[in-house]
Amino acid sequence: MESLKNFVRYSWYSSPKVRTNIINDLIESFKTNQADDLSDPALKVLAHTIGQLIPLYTTTESRILLSTLLDEVIRKYKERILKLIINAFDVQSRAICKVHPHRNARFQADYGLIYMSKIIVAINGITIEEETDKLILLIFSRFTSTLLADSSTSFGLKLANKRLNSLFKQVPTLAEHWVTLLKSISEHDLAHLGLISSLLYRFKTKEPTLYEQVKSIGIDSYSKLILGTRTKPYETALKPCNEILSSIDIETFKTKVYPILNRSLLRNPEIIIEAVPSLLSNLQFDLSYTANELAKLLAPPLISKTESLEASALASFRALARQISNGETAISIVQYLFNILNGTESSVNKLSVISQRENVLSAIGTLSRSPSTNIAQDDILKLFEKYFYPIIQQEVHEGLICHMLQQMSSWCSRLTNVNQTLTDFFKKGLEQKNSTAITRAAYLQCMLVTYKEDSLTSLIPLHSTLMASYERGLNQSTLINCVHEALLAALIMINIAQMSSSYDSKLTSLWSSLNDSKRQIFTTDKFQREINPA
Repeated sequence: MESLKNFVRYSWYSSPKVRTNIINDLIESFKTNQADDLSDPALKVLAHTIGQLIPLYTTTESRILLSTLLDEVIRKYKERILKLIINAFDVQSRAICKVHPHRNARFQADYGLIYMSKIIVAINGITIEEETDKLILLIFSRFTSTLLADSSTSFGLKLANKRLNSLFKQVPTLAEHWVTLLKSISEHDLAHLGLISSLLYRFKTKEPTLYEQVKSIGIDSYSKLILGTRTKPYETALKPCNEILSSIDIETFKTKVYPILNRSLLRNPEIIIEAVPSLLSNLQFDLSYTANELAKLLAPPLISKTESLEASALASFRALARQISNGETAISIVQYLFNILNGTESSVNKLSVISQRENVLSAIGTLSRSPSTNIAQDDILKLFEKYFYPIIQQEVHEGLICHMLQQMSSWCSRLTNVNQTLTDFFKKGLEQKNSTAITRAAYLQCMLVTYKEDSLTSLIPLHSTLMASYERGLNQSTLINCVHEALLAALIMINIAQMSSSYDSKLTSLWSSLNDSKRQIFTTDKFQREINPA
């Protein structure tokens, strides 16, 4: 058959115009019954070619053309070509499912859903083997997972829901059939999690009974395939699971999810740690009751000396902090982390490299983002006196001092009142003989966060120290770090002046230099260029 030969020969690389003519000729031959005598090998070639064209046809016109051809092929040959077409889509969906998310993958996945929907509608009413039925479900799941992995959560879910809505309208019994089919599968695939998330999104407000059934399947599958696995899940398998995670209630978490999470973090954290941040951040209940245990499970990977493991552990602490509403729990975890930092926590090895200390400090800083409203001001100030002050004052590494002050500033942002001890700490840090412009800038940045409104007046006794920082920048205007220090000191003094009219009289030299066109150290191209990225 000449039209089929031309399709196989030229559909891969021909110009859009030639490609359109070739495919239209083939479609017309099917409609006019010119292709009744196609043999099984010829149908196999046809199905294989269609499958290979899925990722190659990237324009809307080409994809519509391929979709029309698919419609006509299935209408004409039904069972004879169905399995061949399904196998071709199986190969393509398997390949796209595990690739790194990118824009073209999303488009391929979306059109894959459209193509598969046409196949499902075309075979409605035809008896097919159970294995073929399950394979169709798996292929649809792969395309759905890829769509969710490469889209923002809401956009991906809405687009997948749009495709499901169109499909379920054409085949009304399909939703219940798929739920039954999912129940019957003994070993779920990671890709099924994407379809399960989309079904949960769809059933949440429309089908409460189906929602509960799919929810149970989703949680069990997630626990087994993501948390309980002994082989690391591919990256795109994690992103489509958010809707499943949001459906987990506290009792289910306690009885089904947490025991597996606990065991896996103890035995093989490197395999499942990347899944933990999204798990914790999507839970819809308070984790204060088990946060201390989770912190102890996350501490070893936090100081593992493996960059990817440490990054995921830190992200997990960040997610955990947002789920702690009990102030005492947050403070308790901070104390535990400081014990690790100081080498007094027997359950964890002592820290030997700077990156380990930075990670623990970062975790301490993330705990300040707890939504708790009952962290007492006195408790924060006690944390400073017992842990932050001594460790910062004893540290000699410039980078670590800055990092410590950065994490301290996160906790300072929660203060509404300050005490004299805190002010003395800042004064001492700024006046240390071995301090550098970089460390002084870190102290000043922390002060900017700490002192607000009425508390600013408590910095008036530090006027000479602040002016020294400012004048250092004026006198060394070619040194960016000194100019940065001067800028921060000037901001603090201006803030104080806004709260105290009497203090304004002490700033004569500051106003004079700021208004002097020859001493504009903050507007030089060099300073603007180098300070903006910071």
